[in-house]
Amino acid sequence: MSCRGEGGGPHRPLHCCCATLSDQLNLHLNPLFCWGFCNSYGMHAVHNPGKQASAKSDAAARREKLKAIKADADAELERLDVVAALKQLASQSQAQTAILNKMAALLQKLQKDQLEHNRSSRLQAALANAEASAFKCRMHGSWTTSAAFVREVLLSFMQGYGCYIDNEYVVSEADYYVSGDWEEQGREAFREALVDQIHQLTGMEPGMEEPDTSSTEDRWTIYRDK
Repeated sequence: MSCRGEGGGPHRPLHCCCATLSDQLNLHLNPLFCWGFCNSYGMHAVHNPGKQASAKSDAAARREKLKAIKADADAELERLDVVAALKQLASQSQAQTAILNKMAALLQKLQKDQLEHNRSSRLQAALANAEASAFKCRMHGSWTTSAAFVREVLLSFMQGYGCYIDNEYVVSEADYYVSGDWEEQGREAFREALVDQIHQLTGMEPGMEEPDTSSTEDRWTIYRDK
C-alpha cells in the first residue's frame, strides 16, 4: 500500500498514520484517501522519518543557539557586575581619599594653630621681660635703653606685622665712634643687638630686610621669622 508523496511526487510506501491504521485494523486504504486525510491534518510531517529527524536537528540547533545566547547574556551580566563593583570600589576609594585629605588638612591646621599659639605665648612672655636684656642706645637724639622699642617690635610681631628701624637708632658703645662712618657702624650695631635681644627673649631669631631701593623708603625692617 502506498500514498502519493508530498508535492505530487511518485507513489511510495505509507509513512504516516495511514500505515499504522491499516496495520491495526487490517484495512486496505485507498492511497488517494490516505493522501487527502494526512494532507488535511498535517500528519505527513509528523510521521515522516526524514522530517522528524530534520525537526529534531533543528530543535537541537535551536537549543544550542539558546544556550549560546544565555551564555553570552550571563557573561554580559557578569561583566556588568564586575564593572559595577569596580565603580563602587572607585567611588569608595575616592570617598576615602577625600576623608584622608580632610584629615590631613585638619591636622596641618591644628599644627599651625599650635605653632602660632606657642609663638604668641613666647611673645607675651617676652613683653614682660623686655627690660631684662635691654641694651643702651640712642633714639631720636636721646640716650635710653632698647626696652620700649623691643616692646613695640614684639607687639607688631603678635599682630603679624614687621617693624621699621629708624636710621637714628644707634648703640651707645664708644668702640663704634671711631674715624669713618661711625653713624652707619652704630646703626648696624643697633640692628645686630636688637636681633640678639629678641632671640634671647623669644627663642626665635627674627629676620632683617634691607631698604627697598626702588622706593623712597630707606629704613631697615625687622620681621618675626627669619
